[in-house]
Amino acid sequence: MKKAILILPFITIYGLIYSQKDFGFSFSISNQGQIDKVLEDFYFPASPTANQDDATYGRDYKLKFNSTFFYVISRNIILRARFGIGFRNNYYEQDAINTVWQFKDKQNVYEITPSLGYIKEFEFIKFNFGFEIPMYIIGKYTQSGIYSVYPDSVNLSQEVHSFVKMSGGVISGLNTFINIDYYFTTTIYLFSEFNSGILFANLGRIYSFDYNEVYPSQISASTFYEKKYRKVYFSDFQIQFGIGIKF
Repeated sequence: MKKAILILPFITIYGLIYSQKDFGFSFSISNQGQIDKVLEDFYFPASPTANQDDATYGRDYKLKFNSTFFYVISRNIILRARFGIGFRNNYYEQDAINTVWQFKDKQNVYEITPSLGYIKEFEFIKFNFGFEIPMYIIGKYTQSGIYSVYPDSVNLSQEVHSFVKMSGGVISGLNTFINIDYYFTTTIYLFSEFNSGILFANLGRIYSFDYNEVYPSQISASTFYEKKYRKVYFSDFQIQFGIGIKF
């Protein structure tokens, strides 16, 4: 599946180059608003904010990068295809008087979204709006943790490592989109876009948890079981900002 995602943009570019004029592509950065809430509900073992609430230091990274290729079929009709990849990397740490714990979460997201829209043009501004069929391929979720206790008059030394792994899945459905382009030359433009719709999430399969006590004893344990999640929902907005070029 990942190979198909990498190949599809090149096929799209090839087709556009040998078609009639008025085609182009854009690059943007966005949030992951359409899938954030669902992924946090399912993949966080405790609650979406459990680690953040207790941490003395935290860092969230949830950006998504998009490439959109478009072809103007007629004066007012546009055909598009968006390919995206999102990174969800979080780090949380609590450093107390005699204990320290650290958690690292990691998950990647891949997107393929064809769409059909209507164009309304003004002098320097162009509006596109229409419908699209988003497909998000959700990668495997992993969480690694370290818990350490430093000795004092009450506590003994302790160090425990943990590792959680959960299967990914697919989120797909039907979106509406609104795109606003501002042309500062005849071919180059800045744009913002809003995407939202009704989606179906089909997530999970295998949940695994590994526990390793490194000190004071050598104890290991592993747990495997099936964990799945199905949900139909109205999504929040994905908000994009980027730059594009039209040929």
